[in-house]
Amino acid sequence: MPSRLVLCVIVVCASFLSTSAAWSQAISDPFSILGIDVDATDASANAAKDQAIADGQRQAFQRLLERLVNAKDRGRIPKVDGADYVADYTIESEHTSKVRYIATLDVRFNAAAVRKLLKGAGVVMIEPIARPVVVVPVLRSAGQTVISDADNPWRSAWLTHGKGGLLTVIVPSSADMGALDADAVAAGDGDAVTPLGTRYHTGEVLTITADLAGDGHKAEVTATGVKGSSLFIEPQTFIAKPGESVDQFLVRSVVECVRIIEAQARQSADLAEAAPGNMLSVIVPVSGLEEWIGIRDRLSRVAMVRTWELVSLTRTEAAVILHLASDQEKARAAFANVGLDMQFGDGYWLLKSASAKR
Repeated sequence: MPSRLVLCVIVVCASFLSTSAAWSQAISDPFSILGIDVDATDASANAAKDQAIADGQRQAFQRLLERLVNAKDRGRIPKVDGADYVADYTIESEHTSKVRYIATLDVRFNAAAVRKLLKGAGVVMIEPIARPVVVVPVLRSAGQTVISDADNPWRSAWLTHGKGGLLTVIVPSSADMGALDADAVAAGDGDAVTPLGTRYHTGEVLTITADLAGDGHKAEVTATGVKGSSLFIEPQTFIAKPGESVDQFLVRSVVECVRIIEAQARQSADLAEAAPGNMLSVIVPVSGLEEWIGIRDRLSRVAMVRTWELVSLTRTEAAVILHLASDQEKARAAFANVGLDMQFGDGYWLLKSASAKR
């Protein structure tokens, strides 16, 4: 019969695997650019369409380089036709006249070809950000506040288009949302969505509310984060374009929100990389597996923890190595934000729940 310790480790690993599976379903493609608006006029509708799509692909390529390459390195990239690097594209919406073509494109680039271009120029590509952000979309419209699947086109837009390039954006499942206090979520209470951070092992959980005007063509977007989150969105006002449906308008608003979040996440990641590294061995006293899992989940929500390793686990304590993007004092403050207390004593660091009495 397996020992209790082995069973504990199996349960812990299974928990990580289930969450990893949830992440894998939400991982974004860094080589896809969404929501490129094009507008061209030519001798005929077909000629205008060809021109608009080619221009849109080149515009998308420039945005791709802005995503993948630091500003200081972009000048080293050879001048190329971005359209030559397109793998495929889709048209989200289009309007035509005899001489004019208007549309919104999603463009996916050939990853191997782009990587070869950057490597040949001696440019290091910015890699995707490991820590995801959980987004809870709330819609206010016609005096009603909705977070459910069927009645929330704002949530539908996030599910289908809420993809960062370097950032994994997760929209919680109906089951995960059903376990929360719906009224508190609708009110933008950060504490109400904190369990989602535990579920997906991230400290970045944002409730993003779209207040849709009566005619459906103006949206005031606000966001609230859980305690300790480094990401936020300043209040935004989005206005629909002529002829744009409500669904199309919300999709475009989501794409812009993702760009804002992604830019912040990149900045946070760059700062973490630039910070001096610090490896720390800590002892985590526990009363059993349940307490260890709770501490582990809170630990995973601390942005200053780059990675961590479980060295050993017994019935009474866990030995953990932390790789920090800060010094101990800053890390202690970050741990306190998620209810963890780190103290030094008897020659080693001790990490425990702030409410624990030992």
